[in-house]
Amino acid sequence: RIELHKAVCKVDPSLANSFHPANILKRLTNDFDGLEIRTIDSVFTRLAQAFGQDVGLPLPLQFLSEAETAAASRRALRQVMNESTDVDDISKRLQKLAYGAASSSLERVIGDKLDSGLCALRDTQLPDALATDIPPAWKAPTGKISGRLLGDKELTKVVDALRREVAAMPSQNKFYVSMVEKLSPPPRMLKGKHNSWELWKETGPQAGVLKDPRNPMYSRKPVPAGCAAQIQILLDHITALQDVTVAEQAQAWAEFLLLIDEQWKLMMAEDEKVTFESVTRELSRAMNHADIPEIAFRLDARIDHLLLDEFQDTSVGQWQALRPLAQEIASTDNADRVRSLLVVGDPKQSIYGWRAGEPRLLCDFQNMIHDGRSELDVDYSLKLNTSYRSSPFILQFVDHLFLRLKNGDSGVLDLNGDANSKRFSSAITKWAAQYEEHQSADKCKNLAGCVQVRMLPYQRDPQQILISESANIAIEQFRRFKGNATVAIIARRNKDVAKLVECIRNHKNSVPCVALAGGDMQTSPAVVAFLDALRFSSHPGDTISLFGVATTPMAQVLGLQQEWACFHQDKTIAQERAHQREMAAHIIRQQLARLGVAGTFSKWHHQLMQLPTPLFDQSDQLRIARLIQETTRLESQGTRTVDELVDSLAAVRVQDARANAIHVIN
Repeated sequence: RIELHKAVCKVDPSLANSFHPANILKRLTNDFDGLEIRTIDSVFTRLAQAFGQDVGLPLPLQFLSEAETAAASRRALRQVMNESTDVDDISKRLQKLAYGAASSSLERVIGDKLDSGLCALRDTQLPDALATDIPPAWKAPTGKISGRLLGDKELTKVVDALRREVAAMPSQNKFYVSMVEKLSPPPRMLKGKHNSWELWKETGPQAGVLKDPRNPMYSRKPVPAGCAAQIQILLDHITALQDVTVAEQAQAWAEFLLLIDEQWKLMMAEDEKVTFESVTRELSRAMNHADIPEIAFRLDARIDHLLLDEFQDTSVGQWQALRPLAQEIASTDNADRVRSLLVVGDPKQSIYGWRAGEPRLLCDFQNMIHDGRSELDVDYSLKLNTSYRSSPFILQFVDHLFLRLKNGDSGVLDLNGDANSKRFSSAITKWAAQYEEHQSADKCKNLAGCVQVRMLPYQRDPQQILISESANIAIEQFRRFKGNATVAIIARRNKDVAKLVECIRNHKNSVPCVALAGGDMQTSPAVVAFLDALRFSSHPGDTISLFGVATTPMAQVLGLQQEWACFHQDKTIAQERAHQREMAAHIIRQQLARLGVAGTFSKWHHQLMQLPTPLFDQSDQLRIARLIQETTRLESQGTRTVDELVDSLAAVRVQDARANAIHVIN
């Protein structure tokens, strides 16, 4: 009670004599049965169950895991590719997605964009649109093309005119001549390694015109006016071509995603499964068509007080589902009841972009909740700048760094002159404008702390260097304190976590290292070997998977030889190796049929443990145990192909739990 009284009076000193914590606590305990604390996903699960099959969701709800969701979208992609009756049409769409580079593989074109693309497509679909309708947001606005797109004849005339201007120059400059030669013939592609418009405009006199159209310079000399005029026409053509290409890409991507989404929905209906995303989307439509009394009736309760924490990570779809409830609570028509809506968040701490978290919802909350109506009472005055977990040393460093950004210290932000860095300057400026100094709570003021920052030299392709240098620094610090200091590396991307762990484990001064907060299952060589063996059993011609297994101790367990994966010019030897591969794969398939996949993994693990040299550390053991657990669960759900099983297992995330080690997190 004393702590509650202090906290409240600190915010509003005028309540010192009138606020009675005992009365508040008594009321809270009396109404405790009306309090619910839920994650956002569990809220939507509750709502979905309340609306039942009215929203088109199968009950009881059976959710796919994150790994299964990723695998399902790829399974839908394979179905579309395998069942398409118009292969040429699919190829044309993929060509557009790859800027016309026919050699681009499907993996390069689609890559990791599939899940985010499907999410964006679904979020932008109009409520009453047909499943085959391309959302308006994916279509280029009419007449909104920058520059002027030239036809083939016009393009030829401009190139000829430029050639004449260069020929008329008093002295022949090899760079001007080279500029024209690269236009014979004019590039057909916007981007590419060879003969593309993007490459053409980056060097030579054309780069000078691009940099300063009014006063173009090249090699410290003005570009002749006639040349500059023709170059500018070509640069305008490139700009227009960029707009057209982006529009065609968006159209092709939307058409392709619609096919995949349709197949995905058929699979979900057949399996009677849902994802949190699909539940949120269907609820959003249902909640915005239902009135508040109906929602309260279905929930068997009326919500009087709603607290939304970490609101900066709320997605647009989630907010659309919650908005009717929030609007009704915040409405000025509730004078007869004490009701409240409390939203807590910090736009600077938004970390759920990968799950469509949208911090702008918090920044523009008043407009979002009641379309900007001034009568809504929204109090933005309460700032939570006191830290209850960090030492003053940590907070002083954070303030020192980011206040320099806020104050416009150019020495902090070195943009290096490249376009990719400059793109973020506006975002950094906005972020810094919201920054406020921090202070430690009383209980933290005596905490010790130390901050050391090491700046690595800028590199055009820095990723591998950063990984190596980060590993070296972490190992140095860990060994310096003999493992008694907590050392962590924060990686920006998921895929860098595995690279960092591998780099530290393979270092000449290797120390214990674990991946936290979403570590990859395949950071364990044993897990990789198990999955490669599973692929090989289904595809004996997959020599890459075979080689991956044959170069590990698994080769002793399965009786595999590296040479079976190697090409040989002698047909007799090549046929013998193919026969050996078939026999080895057949033996593995027999084992899988007899023991099941999970049982086979368990047997392989037991056999590896019998080898004289220890092969597994604690992290490996954890991942193998999780692999067997996930395999058992997936097998119990019914028949699936080996490829689908491998995809699902490879996508599983694992969190290590080892204290005395370097932690790699993301």
